[in-house]
Order: sequence, then structure tokens, then C-alpha cells
Amino acid sequence: MRIVIADDSDEYREALIHAISNYPQLIVVGAAKNGAELIEMCDSTAPDIAMTDIRMPIIDGLSAIKKISKNHPKTLLVAFSTANTAPIKQEAIMAGAHIFFSKDQTMVALQGIYENYKIEMSQRPEEKQPE
Repeated sequence: MRIVIADDSDEYREALIHAISNYPQLIVVGAAKNGAELIEMCDSTAPDIAMTDIRMPIIDGLSAIKKISKNHPKTLLVAFSTANTAPIKQEAIMAGAHIFFSKDQTMVALQGIYENYKIEMSQRPEEKQPE
């Protein structure tokens, strides 16, 4: 699965890229510093998954999710934040996020995304090979 990520923290963005590299079927095709860059990356790469921090400069993650969900309805939208409160989670889901996790739960969340990917792939009909 092709993934784009967005976080204004260079440190967290790099840690997330490193964590995703543990799953060979998950490939990071773009890393953004803000919601505007994320939207552009989604438009240019058509990822399977877009992961974004909620609070970022220029365009925040929630605004980016709203736009991406309209332009790329098949993209799985994942929101994350250091704030893990019910109102923040509800805000993310209302904006169009399919999944929300707290940054301190990154590894568990990635494992869940990967497991869902394996299930999805096992349920797809095999493509016919050219004769």
C-alpha cells in the first residue's frame, strides 16, 4: 500500500517513516510538513493511505482530511495527535478520518493498518495473467 504522511515535527515524521519501513508492503511515497503539502501529495500520488497530524501550520490536518476525502474517496484517512481526548477523536472522525490514534500508540496503530491490509489483499480476486 502506498502511504503519504504529514507532520510538522521532523523528528516524528522521520520516526514514522522508519516505523513504516518495518512493513514491506507499506511504502511511503510522500512526507509532508503541513496540510497543504499533504493535499498536493495526495493529488500527485493517489495514495492508498494518508496519515496526518491534526495540528499543523498553513493547513491543519482536519482541513486537509476534509479536502482529501472529497477528492480521493478511496484513500484511507488516518489522523493522529498527541492529544488523545474524545473531543479530538470525534473531531477527526467528523472531518472524515477513518482511523484516529494517539502518537504514543503509533506502533499498535501501524500493526492494525498492516493487518487490515493483509486481510484486504487476501479477499481480492486474483488478477488474470496475460496469456
